Amino acid sequence: MFRDQIIQFITELLRNSCDLNPFSLDESLIKSNRLDSISIVELLMFLEDEYGIHISTSDPKIYDQIDSVEKIVLYVDKFKQS
Repeated sequence: MFRDQIIQFITELLRNSCDLNPFSLDESLIKSNRLDSISIVELLMFLEDEYGIHISTSDPKIYDQIDSVEKIVLYVDKFKQS
């Protein structure tokens, strides 16, 4: 399932930033600054490449919609059902 892929990718992003602390599925990743700007771009590219979703970074709401693993899963699921 894509949830596991997303968790694995977020874990790798955090590890690459030397953040080895565990995270919960509903924990804020952007507002808490666990993901820096480069990690956010990498996350957006991953979602676009892996799931064929075009994500507009000009939409200020996008960062709220992808701020946790659960929100990312809901966001991807919404587009997969379209």
